[in-house]
This record gives sequence, structure tokens and C-alpha cells, in this order.
Amino acid sequence: LTGQKDGCSEIDLHFSDSFGSTLAKMDVSHHVRGNMHSMYSIGSPVHAETINDACWLECSRSTYLLTGSNDCTVKLSKLEDNKFVSAIELPPHESCVRGVCSSRHPNADSTLLVTCGGKLSMEFYILYYDQTSPTTSKQVSLLCSYRTVRETTIDHRMNAVRATPLYPHEKQCHFVLSGDSDGNLHLCVVSEHAVARRTTIGA
Repeated sequence: LTGQKDGCSEIDLHFSDSFGSTLAKMDVSHHVRGNMHSMYSIGSPVHAETINDACWLECSRSTYLLTGSNDCTVKLSKLEDNKFVSAIELPPHESCVRGVCSSRHPNADSTLLVTCGGKLSMEFYILYYDQTSPTTSKQVSLLCSYRTVRETTIDHRMNAVRATPLYPHEKQCHFVLSGDSDGNLHLCVVSEHAVARRTTIGA
């Protein structure tokens, strides 16, 4: 799966008997028949610039895709019947979004969403699986933000981020690790419980 600059995604599918029969019913005159590998582009416009990272969020009732792009936006798209039926845009970053990830405790009705990018920033959101809510936007709320004490520029970036749930599950905490463009690692523990301080300051 490759994110293109026009916001579409390109998927490379390797040849199989079932896929071959599908191609036989399509206009593939621009392909060389008989090749063991064919390319078929399936795109859904989501962002205006290159998609830098994406991750799946799965629960017992719904499947979501979280994506981050060079256009500074983060989008959460809901997948139903093999197609995206809705998408919401989270508050944009000041600079490009380089990484996204999620973390969920077993059998929990919520998932932590993490986004990171330019100026060494990270944002944390909570997605609640409330089936009574008519829109996904009412199920997502900002939890807190991460900033560094030293002065940063657009060229200073968080380039990758990963998160995992911490035990015991009752505390609803997550361990988050990110790497920046200067080769530094940033570690933090994020709780799903609301706190008065909305911004976490790192070194």
C-alpha cells in the first residue's frame, strides 16, 4: 500500500487464479496478458498531499483507518462493507504529520490515538466505541499534547511513533515511544483519565 501525492492510495496485487479471472473481465489492454504480476490501482481520495503513515483500528463492531499526511492533517476513516463510509478530520498539526499509531487495552471500549510530526509535537486522542452516537466526530476527543522545552523549528520532526497498553488494564495507561529527526527517543506514559494539565513537556 503506497500513499500518493494526490491523496489516492496505490495497492500492488500479486497474481492469483481468482485475481486473474477478475482481470479477464476488465479492460486490461494496457497490461501484458500472461504476466505473473499485474498492477491495479484502487484509490480513495483522503488527503491533499503524500500520506506518510497509516494504521488500522479494529474493534468488535467497527474498523477504522487513521492516516497522517504532508498536508498537516490527520483523518479517521470508518470502513464498512469494504469501503470507507465516513471520515473526520482531527485538528491539523502546525507542520507535516509524520507518524500515527494506536493502542487499546483488551476488551476496552476506547482506543488511544497518537499523531506526531513537525516541531517535535505529539497529540493524543481517545476514540470511544459508542454505537449510539450518530457521527464518529462525537466519539473522538482530545486528551493532551506533547511539546519539548527547547526551541524547535519546522525542520525538527517526530518521524515515528508507537504505543502499547500498560498493565494493570484498570489504570488505562499507555506507553508511547517516538523518535525524532535528531536521533532522540521520547518516552511518555499517557493515561486515558482526564487530567487538569493538557500539555506534557518533554526534554
